[in-house]
Amino acid sequence: MHKTPQYASVYRARLIHEDYIKPAGWGYVEFTMPFMREYLRQYAAFNQLEQNLEDMALSIIKSAEEAN
Repeated sequence: MHKTPQYASVYRARLIHEDYIKPAGWGYVEFTMPFMREYLRQYAAFNQLEQNLEDMALSIIKSAEEAN
C-alpha cells in the first residue's frame, strides 16, 4: 500500500472511534461487525482475481502487438 505507519494509525483510530474495529493486542485489531472479516477476504480475493485477469489481458495484447 506504500503508506506510512502514521497514515495507517489515523485510519485505525477512526475505525476504532466508529466501532468498526477494536484493539486486540499490539498491532492487531478485531472486527466488531459480524462477518466483516469474511466479506473483506472474499472481496480481496475477487479484486485479486480481477487484477490478475486484467494483467493477463494486457500481456496478451502486448504480445500480439509485438508480433505484428
